[in-house]
Amino acid sequence: MKTFLIISTLVPSLVFAADGAHGDHGVPWGLIGQQALNLSLLLILLTVLLRKKISQHFAERKVQYKQLIERAEEAKVAAEKSKREITERLQKLESNADNSIHKARSEAEELKKKIIAEAETLSARLEEEAKRTAEFELERAKLKLRNSLMEEAFKVARTNLESEVSSGEQQRLKAEFVDRIQVVQ
Repeated sequence: MKTFLIISTLVPSLVFAADGAHGDHGVPWGLIGQQALNLSLLLILLTVLLRKKISQHFAERKVQYKQLIERAEEAKVAAEKSKREITERLQKLESNADNSIHKARSEAEELKKKIIAEAETLSARLEEEAKRTAEFELERAKLKLRNSLMEEAFKVARTNLESEVSSGEQQRLKAEFVDRIQVVQ
């Protein structure tokens, strides 16, 4: 087939070479006609020989372009979907951030009130306990002072009794004391 193509292009060249030796100086209509004939034969020959390949090539290109367009459309749809999802997530995050800040502030305020209430309760309890401790210590100090005063009074009374009362009378008082204690028991 390639040899046929080569021969069909070389044969008209030989014809033109043989014709150019005559010396005509007008419009070479015969030459133009031959070239037109050669061109049309060449085009017809190329069309017949390459029609299937050319149509197949353009059909493949058409399929490739359609596939590229489909992929581009799919990518566009996926990108738009991704953009919508990102926008929705961003809006949710922004609203959640506002809600979280508001919630954190309200929880902090509640915690503050709770801590203040607990501190007041503890303060009242500590104050009450301090009053009881002070009263207890006061009563203990009073008792200790009474005991101390009584011991001193007994010492003074004993000293006075020993110096003023004779030993016989002391014996009689001791016996009387023992008798009274036995009666009480």
